[in-house]
Amino acid sequence: MDSFLREFKDKNRAELLWLRALYQCVVGLVGPEPSPPAEHRVLLLALGAVRALRQTLGSHCDALPLSYRPVSVCELVRRQLVPCCSQLTWSNSQYCEWAADAERLQPEDVALPRENLLLVGYITDREIETSECDGILRAKDANASVNCMMISPSPMWLDQFVLFPSWSFIPHRSCGLIQDMKGHLEIGASPIPLVLQGASQNLQGTFTDLLGVGEAARYLQQSHRHRGVRLHVCGHVSAVCPLLEIAGKRLFCFSLREGENSVPVVVPDSGHVCWELFLHVGDRVCISGLRVCALRAWHSHRVLCVTPESHLRTPQTPQETHSAGIETCVQLETYTGPRCAEEYLQTRSRARSKTSRIISYKGVLTRVLDAEGGLFELDGKVGLCVAYQPLQEMACSFRPGAQIELHNAHFLHRPSPHGPAALLCLCLRSSLRVTAFSRVQSKPLACPSPTTALLRVLLQNHLGISQYLWLCHCVTMLKERLCPRWIRAERVAVVAGRVLSCLLPPDPHSWQCRRDIYMEMLEEPHSCPLSQYRESDPQVDLLSVEQLRLWMEAESWASLSLPSLLPPSAPHLTRAELNPLLSWSVDTRGAWSLPIPLVVVGVLGACVRRGCLQLRDQTGSVDLVAVERRGGSYGAVSDTAWLGRLVCVQHLTLVMEKFLNTDFPSWTQLDQDLITHRHCRVYIQLCVDDLQVLSPWSGTMSFRDALQQEAGAAGNQGTSRDRKGMGGNSAGKSDREQPEEPTTTGARQQDRKERARQEEDETPAPAKKPRRADDWSHLEQEEDWSSEAGGQEQDHSLPRAQRSHVQVQQRSDTTAPSACVSLAFCVESKDGLTSQNIHAAAAETGHSVCFRMSIVVLGDVQRWKENPRNCPLESRESAGGALPKMDVQFVGSSVCWFPLLHPGSAYRLVAPHTQDPTLLCGTPVSVKQGVVLHSAPSLLIQPHWRFYTLPPSPRLSGLLQEARPRKHAILSVSEVLYCSTLLDLVSFEGLISQRTHLQQKGRTAGHPQNHGPKGLPVSVRLTVQDLSSPGQWIHVYLDLSERLYIPGLLPGARVLFSAFQCVVSRVRNVYCRSVPLSCITVNALGQVHCRQDPPGPRPPTVLLGEWVQDGAQRCIVGQVRVHIVVLLFLQLQWTCSLCGSIFKQDSCTRSTSSCTSHSAVFQAEAKAAVEDGSGEAHVWFPSHLTAPLLALGAAEWEGLQRSVRVRGHVRVHRGRNVVDAADLDDPLLHYLSCLCMCAAVCRPLTLSCQLKHRSQKALHLQDGSIQPKRVPRGDREFVTRVASPLQLTCTELSEWEPCL
Repeated sequence: MDSFLREFKDKNRAELLWLRALYQCVVGLVGPEPSPPAEHRVLLLALGAVRALRQTLGSHCDALPLSYRPVSVCELVRRQLVPCCSQLTWSNSQYCEWAADAERLQPEDVALPRENLLLVGYITDREIETSECDGILRAKDANASVNCMMISPSPMWLDQFVLFPSWSFIPHRSCGLIQDMKGHLEIGASPIPLVLQGASQNLQGTFTDLLGVGEAARYLQQSHRHRGVRLHVCGHVSAVCPLLEIAGKRLFCFSLREGENSVPVVVPDSGHVCWELFLHVGDRVCISGLRVCALRAWHSHRVLCVTPESHLRTPQTPQETHSAGIETCVQLETYTGPRCAEEYLQTRSRARSKTSRIISYKGVLTRVLDAEGGLFELDGKVGLCVAYQPLQEMACSFRPGAQIELHNAHFLHRPSPHGPAALLCLCLRSSLRVTAFSRVQSKPLACPSPTTALLRVLLQNHLGISQYLWLCHCVTMLKERLCPRWIRAERVAVVAGRVLSCLLPPDPHSWQCRRDIYMEMLEEPHSCPLSQYRESDPQVDLLSVEQLRLWMEAESWASLSLPSLLPPSAPHLTRAELNPLLSWSVDTRGAWSLPIPLVVVGVLGACVRRGCLQLRDQTGSVDLVAVERRGGSYGAVSDTAWLGRLVCVQHLTLVMEKFLNTDFPSWTQLDQDLITHRHCRVYIQLCVDDLQVLSPWSGTMSFRDALQQEAGAAGNQGTSRDRKGMGGNSAGKSDREQPEEPTTTGARQQDRKERARQEEDETPAPAKKPRRADDWSHLEQEEDWSSEAGGQEQDHSLPRAQRSHVQVQQRSDTTAPSACVSLAFCVESKDGLTSQNIHAAAAETGHSVCFRMSIVVLGDVQRWKENPRNCPLESRESAGGALPKMDVQFVGSSVCWFPLLHPGSAYRLVAPHTQDPTLLCGTPVSVKQGVVLHSAPSLLIQPHWRFYTLPPSPRLSGLLQEARPRKHAILSVSEVLYCSTLLDLVSFEGLISQRTHLQQKGRTAGHPQNHGPKGLPVSVRLTVQDLSSPGQWIHVYLDLSERLYIPGLLPGARVLFSAFQCVVSRVRNVYCRSVPLSCITVNALGQVHCRQDPPGPRPPTVLLGEWVQDGAQRCIVGQVRVHIVVLLFLQLQWTCSLCGSIFKQDSCTRSTSSCTSHSAVFQAEAKAAVEDGSGEAHVWFPSHLTAPLLALGAAEWEGLQRSVRVRGHVRVHRGRNVVDAADLDDPLLHYLSCLCMCAAVCRPLTLSCQLKHRSQKALHLQDGSIQPKRVPRGDREFVTRVASPLQLTCTELSEWEPCL
């Protein structure tokens, strides 16, 4: 150091101290080497640093920059914890202007603070540990190194000690990046070497006998080989490909062009991969020592290959950084935001394959759209996608505010609605270079790696750009809706890839879309996956659960049409008859049949408050009505493994039930202002076999898997799949071999690749906020039970219920964490949900939702070392002899199992963390001596117990035959109509054909608070048809004030009604009504048509003679072809629409109280005698069928209405041949009397009719129903017994001409 300070004797004390610090910095750069040659080297470097400072500040300036503190690379990395910049030649005013300009361009960020630091270092492109060239520039000293990014690096700076006059340091620790390096340098100006080595770097002798690109291209086309020949080529760089790592070796390619000729050059891992940083498109370069080789991976095409003897000569003057004047190579359309629905539909209709354009572009990076997906925004209007090429370490400098330059980029116009309208994509032939670094303190970008889940999905599935943009959009949506409650953040991209695989149809030519990297980089003309793209693929809309519900509400209310909800008889209905028809309506929409199909991703769960399945995400939840395929039919979902599954739902039906309180005077005044209250319920209908399982819980096995295993194991002697037993209550509990954990692959058949893919763990991160008490979506997702639950020894001094409660609160040290006890059973019957004053814990008060279930126990309680879940039933779980029964009570949170437990299905009940089998034995009722007890033991289900559906097996099938329910056998509708005992509870299955809400005065239908007894009472009448005989139907009345609202009761749904009371009305009609024990199960979904019920099955064609003999036992509804004999009765009247009295002229004739109504409706009723040759009947015709019956046109019918309005009402009675002489004086009565017997009315017709009375037995076959009748024919009189004519009501009328 003394020799160094002697060179500056004229400096003052402050300057000498500064020079001493500079010398110490240089010592840290070289390393502590006490030998004389090392001291001399440090002296030369220190003097070179002073010379470089004078060169930077100006040769006339002899002052030292005392305000700048010399630092080494190690000190900078260790002490500088915040981003900073250093500009050696700037004044304070210049920095303030620079910072103000930066904040003006990026208003949301703050300019980099200035630090007066003088940095010296050694530039290298080799790794510190291995000393291998990896293509990354580093600034290092003897103790540390840091990556550095340069605007225009030069090969002359390699392996040089330099001074950095202008630089910025971005520490990665403050940005949260987990990488080996602790930051990176951004070198904004050319570094100054500390030692001049111009003579050693003179390579003029190397570049002799230079060839042009044309000559080199002709040389490559020669067929004969030239071994050992080295070429020296000079030309302009036309393309620079990114650095790739293949099979552990690094390489990159570039092309030289001269006119129309071009040659490809490959740079393998030979110490020259750093050239990728020095080559820029448009520069003229010279390369020496090139050899000709055949590239086998590119169909043995000839290329030029760099050798260890090769050298590169670039332009002597590095390109200066341009801070202004950013120019684009093409005019791009500004993206104005999301499209409206009409514009999207037009875009979708024009969806076709397009060809991209190859352009160059220079712009400013304004925003990072998706760092993991490699999506950015340039100039606030142009998108940039770099996912199709590796970004390498330069991605760290991709911060908002940086200026970049692109070459050979693909320009795509509107490739997807989920991305910018103008998009630039980089392939393996494209090059990207930062021409000016960002001036603000924005966070650096973590370098996306091909091993990340998002890029792995891109590469493995060979996605196009439209599909990839949709994938990135899906990742963003799933993070908002499912992370971190159900999915870990690092697993979102994997789930999004599975969603995309579900939506994309299988492509048999997908192998043709695989990328050929050498062809993509070197071939002319250029071809890559970005050359052709298809707009808007896949063409679906991914909605959240809440967006799905809100969309359905908005669409349904917007399309509300009150006239379409009314029947054809609407013009003849009064206010009391009209408004109940509008109180309930349903709107259904198939999500897959919309112009833009809707897709939703969520978790299947169960709602405790409503006792139904739900589809959930973090935005909300929606109720779910689900069925499953069972052979050729459908049934309610009974597989408990569906709870907690993450699924993708495509084929779903959105249902919105609308409830209106209206006060419309008549059908002509359907003004929506008269709607006093409106409410709706939105839910989803689907079949679970159509669900795409994205993240199954690996601890369960579905029915479909069990059926496949059962079929594959037929005829083979397989070993048991059960866990090791520990000896339960039954004999012969020997230890079993522990099998592998069964893997759930969903309810759909999956191939082996899909099965292996779904085995990946999807355990979610713990939620930040606690779950609500009614939140049970995690029911089958959390494998770890509560650490406080267990099986401690019981305290028999406590009551049985308290002993159970104490046992699940504490765990014995001797009990294994996964130990449990189980009980296999079959459901015999299940009651409906009710609200009672029953609680699972003594601290709870008020009413709780609960239900009871009667089960048949298949065997004794078993002990397990591990949870058996839903493994096949083992022999020791089934007991011989009589199967005992037990009553099971579900209260509170355990009600979540209600939609999955059904009569006839077998389940396994598991109590975790205990080895006490008495927990599941039930509590018998204590009785006195001599008393016979007929009730079964009872068991209260605890919230932490789990139910698992047992898969089919021969052993289980035999037990189910013995345990088949004997009481409440499922009947048909016909059997219910003619059952021998009435006022009894019956269970039957039928098809809903019609639904009507019955409103009473002061009652409201569909009130939002109608969740139990506190809801306003409302009754629903369901018309249920027989499954095998559509002509048989029965009315079922539901009192929703005593039960929770039941979704899915739509026309067309097949429903099981359990424990309903069968009653005969005063008019001898048979109907059923619900009682508190009644339970309703939807076994098949209703119709999916919009806003109107589909036409039901045609009633059977019958003869009146057969119908009158068989009575209602044959059918209640039928179609007959008859001849009108005569009209027996005809009544025409105007009725007040408010009070129902006779309306005469323009006023109501009500006498008891004043009625100020000015609206009336015209009503008509007719009764006709008909015959078809086999019998006769009396048919009643309602108002809307009277005009077709009388064969009157619209003008004639209106004229008749005007005539009747004068007198209010007209009634005509006619027999076959009787005409009252008093009626002949009235022209209107005379006209109607003649009309009743004229040939135009008495004609053949086809009528759809139903019996007027539906009694338990055929009343006309009872005593006295068949009486003698005298029939005169000429001079003779015949006596015969004729049954009373059928009393029918016509529902449809059509003309019919008998065949000749």
